[in-house]
Amino acid sequence: MGTRHLYLVRHGQSEPGGSAADALGPGLTVLGWKQAHQTARRLASLKVDVIHTSSLRRAMETAQVLAVEHPDIPIRPAQLLWECVPFIPDFVLQWFKDHPDAEAIPAAIQLWRAAWSGLDPLGNGLTGFEQAQQAWEKYFIPARGKDRIDIVVCHGNLMRYFVVRSLQVAPEAWINIEIYNCAICEIVIEANGRPRLISHNDSGHLKDDQVTYH
Repeated sequence: MGTRHLYLVRHGQSEPGGSAADALGPGLTVLGWKQAHQTARRLASLKVDVIHTSSLRRAMETAQVLAVEHPDIPIRPAQLLWECVPFIPDFVLQWFKDHPDAEAIPAAIQLWRAAWSGLDPLGNGLTGFEQAQQAWEKYFIPARGKDRIDIVVCHGNLMRYFVVRSLQVAPEAWINIEIYNCAICEIVIEANGRPRLISHNDSGHLKDDQVTYH
């Protein structure tokens, strides 16, 4: 077994909405394209083996820009990398079960309610927790044979979950992490399966006026 280096990239800034009939969601803004190009230059020197990406439009467009610097590398879209809510604590679920018609939501609960509002429909039959677990188990494994470098283009919630998993802390900690558009997180999976977080929310390749959250 070898070491797998994963460079996680959040998609660039996206348009605020999209057609309700279009499950792939909105694409990048003009600024989002600029962010993606800056990120492509940042990762250009890597000897990348594959680019995995969410198949949602904003992620696919970001991945296609990154691929310009790696023209012979395959892009592998996956619904497993769509945005999701990767974990919700039991006390939150219980509160909504006990207060199905509540108009006033406590601040501690509202934090979680805001996390799952406005998400793209998954359409894969999985809960967010199941999806996030399966994504981790698929992509964050030792390399077979020689060492590998993978780029994974996905979304804020899922990236935050991957960071928490790499640190091996409580899964609900993802809610307290933030990631800029086109920021990079680097995670290494050693040959023995041990994960290590090398960097989080690396945005030094972006100009000050290119740093955004959404």
